[in-house]
Amino acid sequence: MTNKRTPMSEATKACVAKLNEILLSDNVCERFIGEYAHNAPFREELLNILPETEQCFNQPQRTVWHIYNVMEHILHSVEEINKLSRDLEYSQRLLLAYTMFFHDMGKPMCHSTKLVNGKPSDSFLFHNKASEQIALRALPQMGFDESETAQIAKLVKEHDIFLLLSENPSKSWQIKLSDEFIREFVKDLDSYGDGWQLLDYLFRIGVADNKAQNPELTAQSIAFIERIKRMADQLR
Repeated sequence: MTNKRTPMSEATKACVAKLNEILLSDNVCERFIGEYAHNAPFREELLNILPETEQCFNQPQRTVWHIYNVMEHILHSVEEINKLSRDLEYSQRLLLAYTMFFHDMGKPMCHSTKLVNGKPSDSFLFHNKASEQIALRALPQMGFDESETAQIAKLVKEHDIFLLLSENPSKSWQIKLSDEFIREFVKDLDSYGDGWQLLDYLFRIGVADNKAQNPELTAQSIAFIERIKRMADQLR
């Protein structure tokens, strides 16, 4: 993979510079919503690159797991990853912030609704793959090189991997958690960079994603991610 970057217009440069500043701030949600509402050039250029932004603002998440609409969840998840990445360098923190920014962008196009106990419940099956494709399209337009784009898109695609793992699988879609799985998964990640480092990023991503959901329900999921991390640390 090369470090070649796609040339950007002055409008795109200004938009991306503002977005970088927002995404690494301490109050991502408040600042992004404020700029989106009141900074017309920023909003216009962002929607030119990423029209899914508006769709995410308009997409509710009527499930017990979520307390925000899709865009609000995305922004809160960026805030959470910022807290979990303070020990990293700027380039790493920016990579993780953009991973969270893109991780659920594909939800509106994967949306379906069914009735559960007489109430509508939203589902977003395969949104990770839709979000990956959005990242692959948009990131080069935003100045990311081929390697950075591939890493972020891969992390976006795999951000829900921990939901698929089980120590005792009972469903066809579940994957047996084992030392062998972790080693093979890291080997796959090696195709995009340092596999162990990317796995570490995914642990942080998984926790940040959960912390931006319903806090009354995510403690068990976070504990499971931390248990997998301990397994990985012993193998590294």
